[in-house]
Amino acid sequence: MERYEIRKVETPQERLAAEELFRKVFIMEKSLFSETSFQEISQNSDCLVIFSEERPVAISCFSFENGYANIKFIAVAAEFRRQGLGKKLISEIQKAANEASIKTIRINSSVGARTFFFSNGFKENGKPTISGNNAFILLCKELA
Repeated sequence: MERYEIRKVETPQERLAAEELFRKVFIMEKSLFSETSFQEISQNSDCLVIFSEERPVAISCFSFENGYANIKFIAVAAEFRRQGLGKKLISEIQKAANEASIKTIRINSSVGARTFFFSNGFKENGKPTISGNNAFILLCKELA
């Protein structure tokens, strides 16, 4: 059984590991972002990384803005998908949001990832928008 450790990105080595996983999932595999996107997206954000034996296997960055917890992205390495790691990241973000008295989590998700977010309690909030060749939609989850 795999042993996972979730850590907030704090060191340059953890940031580099997070950036490499972001590049692998969102640039090489899905072609959603450019090479400079990680720096832009993660700026002024908290990032969480799940490690398996010191190897980054899942990452998410989020921020608290205007009364919302905004998830910038969630990425899980292909060989580690369907093991509950994305759900674990959402749970950690939800805990942080609750501690900050935030009542809503939002993500501007690719349309293809909706099913994952629906299964984690998110609902559509608006119509899809197109950016380049990709469709995105705002999804929200109200917290108790």
